[in-house]
Amino acid sequence: LDFDGTLTDIKPRHYKVYEMCVVKFDGIPLHVDKYWSLKRSNVGWGEILPLSMIEIEKEKRFLDYFIELIEDPHYLKIDQLFEGAVNALDILTHDHEVNLVSLRRNHENLIDQITALGIAGYFKCILSGHSDTKEGVLTKKSEVIREIGVYQPGIIIGDTEADIAAGKQLDIGTLALTSGIRSKDFLQALQP
Repeated sequence: LDFDGTLTDIKPRHYKVYEMCVVKFDGIPLHVDKYWSLKRSNVGWGEILPLSMIEIEKEKRFLDYFIELIEDPHYLKIDQLFEGAVNALDILTHDHEVNLVSLRRNHENLIDQITALGIAGYFKCILSGHSDTKEGVLTKKSEVIREIGVYQPGIIIGDTEADIAAGKQLDIGTLALTSGIRSKDFLQALQP
């Protein structure tokens, strides 16, 4: 089970951090609806930053600052569990072993957030790992899941292309949710 965008609504946190970074770099933030329309269609920073009036030469510094803030405990407190998330966990864990797998950089902050939300007890294990490249992200989740050992039969539930790619790499089913950072059309094209 994925975490961000699957169990928690990360959109307010992501937009707040984006907005703060744009202002720091003297840009003009896109309207929240425009920003999420682009992100959900998998439009990259190379296109979003110029639309935000940020010079492309500042992209690396912008991203470094974004990465510094996005998993900061202060901003993680913005995330809320989706309505029904705890009920879904009750149902899933009644008959199934549930492992949480995230592509977060900071494992300690992930554990602290899950604990603060009161859902840590639902998971057999909580794993995380990260890659700084788009290609690496598409293989990292399956690498992290392999650490669990036994994962077949199983299913991956998540909201991104990384979740679908992991299922295909591990030859297990995937269920894509449209509650996160990618649109239904984008996810459907990947054939979860």
